[in-house]
Amino acid sequence: MEEIENIVIKWSGKEYVISNLQQTTTVMQLKNLIYTETGVLPARQKLLGLKCSGRWRFYIVEVAEFATSKCPL
Repeated sequence: MEEIENIVIKWSGKEYVISNLQQTTTVMQLKNLIYTETGVLPARQKLLGLKCSGRWRFYIVEVAEFATSKCPL
């Protein structure tokens, strides 16, 4: 399984590096990883720059799909 580059997120003036993401990591899993780093609940997080139709379907889309600019939904 291929790894994705580290993702750097900014929150409250600090940068956090989320690493060890796999191509099959879903957006919901990413939000849970962000929660462990920042303490911000997934429901309160806003990921900017990701676009996909359908709010609930958005959470099961793999992060790799956004990297290639194609949303399967």
